[in-house]
Amino acid sequence: NMAARLTYLYQTAKKIYFLKLIAGKNGLHNHVQWVHMIEDHEAATFLRGNELIFTTGIGHSDELSLINFAKDLLDNRASGLILNIGPYIKKVPPQLIEFCQKNNFPLFTIPWEIHLVDVTRYFCRYIIHQEQKEFTLSEAFKAAILSPDHITDYQPTLEANGFHPSWTYCTAVLSFLDNSVSTDQTLQDFQSFCEITLS
Repeated sequence: NMAARLTYLYQTAKKIYFLKLIAGKNGLHNHVQWVHMIEDHEAATFLRGNELIFTTGIGHSDELSLINFAKDLLDNRASGLILNIGPYIKKVPPQLIEFCQKNNFPLFTIPWEIHLVDVTRYFCRYIIHQEQKEFTLSEAFKAAILSPDHITDYQPTLEANGFHPSWTYCTAVLSFLDNSVSTDQTLQDFQSFCEITLS
């Protein structure tokens, strides 16, 4: 599974950008599809899911507003929240920490001195790279299944990604018995569940 995971982004960013995990450690397996800077409640409702959110807190007048913001993000399936500690958010509210911990929603802080554009650019580059890698690997497996005799079409890619040709593999085809539930969102959720389980 090549999808960008929050745990990798965190492990890298804590050294380079002084990102600090405050709560929600059990959600670090979350898939991150993109990153967004969001400062208000309304924008949170436009999320597609699996976004990592940065906020300076400029749109939040008090602690309750920040907690409700985190609830909105969780309801809209965000991957996590990064608070830019500075003039707008001087410290992390204990209630927010408690909420994120209880809901396995990763909550981070990042110092005001760090240029957020550098962090978001780094994260987005990594996400795009992982998507390209996942697509290439997926195409190689398709070639191996559909045209096993054309070894040169898939073997170099599989070997480069740690899949040895002498290993034994099997395929699994999964489908919903009830077609009424197989919406794009349901399929995406199910795919994420399978990826997390297999990981």
